[in-house]
Amino acid sequence: MSMSTRHPRVLLFLLLIAAACAAQNRMGDVRYWSGPPPVHLRPLYDTLDYLVREQISFYQANGFFHESVAELDITTPEGTTVGVEANDDGWSAVARSPEGAECAVFLGRPRNIPSALGVPVAREQRIVCAERAPVTP
Repeated sequence: MSMSTRHPRVLLFLLLIAAACAAQNRMGDVRYWSGPPPVHLRPLYDTLDYLVREQISFYQANGFFHESVAELDITTPEGTTVGVEANDDGWSAVARSPEGAECAVFLGRPRNIPSALGVPVAREQRIVCAERAPVTP
């Protein structure tokens, strides 16, 4: 009897851990994710994911992107700040948690390609999230 038939939960757990480890990258002392991050960073990620959808809807209705998160009626997690820059050709946003983690995204051709803790967003509509790695003694 193989391990996958005897212990399907163990195999599933190992596959999930492997997928999570593969999605995490490192740049110096910064860990980052180019896709859904770990659970504790999901509120930042979800805020920008919602912002992308709202900006697309706003653009379709009005012909331009908006710089105000409040005007787009987006609620952010407590203590989170979201900075948005928009022009005629695109927009970018960076969300920052009170703990210092960041997520960034852009659409179109913004003035500047955003970054999350120095990790640039590589592709349009791809949300990058980053946090400082814990210091090990």
